[in-house]
Amino acid sequence: TYSDKNAMKFRGNPPLATREEAQQMMQKAIADYAYGRAIRWGIELLNQNKLIGTFLWTTQKGQHQIGYSIHKNWWRKGVATEVLTAMSEHLFTERGIDQLTANVHPDNLGSIKLLEKCGFKLGTRTKDLLTFYKLSTWVSPEK
Repeated sequence: TYSDKNAMKFRGNPPLATREEAQQMMQKAIADYAYGRAIRWGIELLNQNKLIGTFLWTTQKGQHQIGYSIHKNWWRKGVATEVLTAMSEHLFTERGIDQLTANVHPDNLGSIKLLEKCGFKLGTRTKDLLTFYKLSTWVSPEK
């Protein structure tokens, strides 16, 4: 996913080009976890031991932001809805977070629709960035 140009089109960083870049990304994820700044979970297909994406939660100065990346073969198959629903519930109920935010490029219609489907609301808008938020009153989205 992180080396795929199409999957990375709306992200703030370019696709990974080498194994060393991937290793650096993993080292940063480990350090962020150790310092309590972020947790990156793997998204795995049930009973298949196959990584198809990641879900990221970062926290800084009381702000809690999420992000996700899923391999393009799994787009529009309900995987992201399942992951975002489960992870939002986990962060609200198990970690006691009161609000989540997610930043999205205005042209990333799939991600915008996903966030709206999962109960996120548009907060702020600039030319290059939409910020969505969700409060902790947990209500699972309709299927």
